[in-house]
Amino acid sequence: MAAINVLSRLYVSSIDQGLRDLKHITDAPVTIRFRYGTLELASVGAFLLIAGNEADLAPYRETQATATVENLKDMQSKFEAEGAAVLVAPQDVPTGRNMTVRHAAGAVIEYVQLDYRKLSALPR
Repeated sequence: MAAINVLSRLYVSSIDQGLRDLKHITDAPVTIRFRYGTLELASVGAFLLIAGNEADLAPYRETQATATVENLKDMQSKFEAEGAAVLVAPQDVPTGRNMTVRHAAGAVIEYVQLDYRKLSALPR
């Protein structure tokens, strides 16, 4: 049970401007782009851009990274056994299922179990 991929989160006011900025540091294509409530998200290379106004971004800013995992339930059991706190219980999201965890040392990380059927239905 290990993270498959880890994305650094970048909180931005404009997804389009954020993507233009990233063209200067990566040649990677945009692999996922979608809306989540009032936010717009896009992944490119090792980055996850999250765009919105300051009030809408505020609840998410504490989360430092997003990691994809094979089995969210197994990871939850492992984290709880290690003393981590589940801040957001597993829930359905546009890309699959996620949860947010505060680890014993204080890091806050979102974990996502991707659902490739949902991913293939997202606009690019």
